[in-house]
Amino acid sequence: MVKDIKNNSSFWIITAIILFFVIVFSNNLRLKNVQIGINKNLKKTVAYTIGCTKNIRSSMHDVDYKFEYNNHFYFGSEKFNKSKQGDICRGYRFIVEFDSTNPKNNRILLDSMITTNPLYDDRFK
Repeated sequence: MVKDIKNNSSFWIITAIILFFVIVFSNNLRLKNVQIGINKNLKKTVAYTIGCTKNIRSSMHDVDYKFEYNNHFYFGSEKFNKSKQGDICRGYRFIVEFDSTNPKNNRILLDSMITTNPLYDDRFK
């Protein structure tokens, strides 16, 4: 009976490890396909930051942004170092790259802040 429990627990540990690696692999594959889609069908526009949240998994913050394409708004989030980049949480403009066939796949370029005075547009506030 004790031997069956040991063998059974080993089975579940091995199953959990295999499942973990399958999940990590599939997530990495999904992220790679998103990047390939963005690079293949690349469009750029201006994104506006709309808020920040503290990332509980790291010391980084997440900046939330939105942009408009074909009369629809799309949203994204990106990690950034608040102590290095300052408070860019609301109302700042950056270039965003996205997949023109699926704009939900996008990435903000945090080193591309647009510093000229924009025309006031309350859709992004």
